[in-house]
Amino acid sequence: MGGSSKANTTNNTTTTTTNKSNSVGVGGDNSGIILSGNEGDIQLTQTDHGAIEGAFEFGESALSEAFGFGESVFSNAVDALNNSTQSAYAFANSVNASNATQGASDMLNSKTTLFLAVGLGVVSLLIMIMVVRK
Repeated sequence: MGGSSKANTTNNTTTTTTNKSNSVGVGGDNSGIILSGNEGDIQLTQTDHGAIEGAFEFGESALSEAFGFGESVFSNAVDALNNSTQSAYAFANSVNASNATQGASDMLNSKTTLFLAVGLGVVSLLIMIMVVRK
């Protein structure tokens, strides 16, 4: 009886423990989310409701408007400067012309203006006399 014997044994144990409690212990600042209850899946979606996108759109619009305003102000300032420069050149040219003719053109302009004013006065007087006679 002297034969050989062989024994092969495998032992697996799995233990699952789920503690279920509906109680919640909270202390301190409670501005977050507290869940209590039995096991189950939770789907959580967090959103800013478009606040970030709106802020970027606002910033882009504000910059665009500011640059448009600045461009308009600069353009108007350059136009005003050009007009001022042209007026200054015209004034300087008239002073030079007056000096070159020793004031003759000024006297001529003055006499012409006086003649036109007197003529207009005479014509107006004649028209008034004709209206009164009728």
